[in-house]
Amino acid sequence: MSIQFSNLIQNGDFETGVLTPWLGENAAVSSFSAKKTNFYSALLAGGALSSSISQYIFVVPNESYALSASITKLSSLPNAQVNIYLFYFDGSLNYLSTGISTSLSAGSLPNGANGTWQDIFVLTTPVPSNAVYAQMIIQKVAQAGTADLAIDEVVLLRASSDMGAIGPTGPAGPTGATGATGATGATGATGAGATGATGATGATGATGATGATGATGAGATG
Repeated sequence: MSIQFSNLIQNGDFETGVLTPWLGENAAVSSFSAKKTNFYSALLAGGALSSSISQYIFVVPNESYALSASITKLSSLPNAQVNIYLFYFDGSLNYLSTGISTSLSAGSLPNGANGTWQDIFVLTTPVPSNAVYAQMIIQKVAQAGTADLAIDEVVLLRASSDMGAIGPTGPAGPTGATGATGATGATGATGAGATGATGATGATGATGATGATGATGAGATG
């Protein structure tokens, strides 16, 4: 099956720094929570609050779609159940049918503090012949004493009918080779040390050789 690699979800990586055009309930975009890639992820509030993000998209009758997303919890507390839905609507926003209905069990998510995420892969049912819109919803149910959640990399792609399930993300590639050593830095300035002490006086040299005898002087005549 072929996939058209054009994400139907807008701002699925949340890199605009805001939720728009997502609609949020007790949700926000954060650069401080765990991120699967880049700088931002969506944050769903934990605890005794229902929290969710949702977005309306245009769909084409009889097409199917492949959804992928990544989710993790943000503390050592257990996670509440997470529900993922995709609903189809006609042009007047009358509900037609459900394209996706799946859940992540309470207590099943990894801790994002360890850099681990749960990856989600699911195919939709075909779009009804009179559908115009779909609504994508990721919802955390209300449960006291549960962790905040982070969501990232939400992608919905068009897929042809012969496509099987999307495989999980492959392992990270090997670490690249160490780069070349940088150039040696410039020599530092010469230090200004104090003048050293005067050395000791050297030993007296040897006595020089006796000079030649001078010429005899002339005597006066008596």
